[in-house]
Amino acid sequence: MDIHLPKIPHNWRELGREIGIIVLGVLIALFFEELVQAWDWSQKIRAADQAMRTEILSDDGPELYNAAVLHPCVVGQLNAIRAAVESGKPRAQVRGLIDRLWIPFVTYDSTAYTTTEASQVSLHFNPEKLGPYTQIYASMPIAAQAAASTARDKADLRSLSRTGGALSEEEANHVLSAVEQLRNDDNTMWGGARYLLPFVRAIGPMDFRLVGSLKEARAHYGTCVKDLSADFPAHLPPFE
Repeated sequence: MDIHLPKIPHNWRELGREIGIIVLGVLIALFFEELVQAWDWSQKIRAADQAMRTEILSDDGPELYNAAVLHPCVVGQLNAIRAAVESGKPRAQVRGLIDRLWIPFVTYDSTAYTTTEASQVSLHFNPEKLGPYTQIYASMPIAAQAAASTARDKADLRSLSRTGGALSEEEANHVLSAVEQLRNDDNTMWGGARYLLPFVRAIGPMDFRLVGSLKEARAHYGTCVKDLSADFPAHLPPFE
């Protein structure tokens, strides 16, 4: 068996050449390692970007849009309930107004952004591209809390009994309290929509197939339901 021993450099020139070959080999290895890592991060960034775009443009964004569209209708219905209670209208009339109050239950999700943050992919994003995502997702916990509060307060309002005579003072106060709680919930969503929808539009056009169109809203509120202007919130509706 032939054993080839490493060649021993005989002078500084040969030693320098051997060291140069080793250094060059290390640099080439590091270059390709960086190249592979860069490609890997680019794939992760692309996947995270697509996940966040889908979550915002197909879910959170359309839900914010619908909340803004419903705002004047919800406010009008809450005002009607309050006016009926304060003027001593019959129970059946008050209850009928409560039944006509329609606020769909929605959830505001941050799963894609949470995953992006946890995996540290966000650290490799272009800051300008990540900016709109950060603005929107920072408000999603507040929006989710407002949606959950709306569901509770709506159930509280609808707890008014359908039977009996005129509303007692306790019942009237209970209804008025629930009305104002719902008004507060709605104002939270209205303010959030006004602030966040420009960031949503900066990401891309919204897709309403998952959330649904405003057809059901128009079935409840009729012509009160109007699409937002293309430059919303630059020009706010008259009620504001």
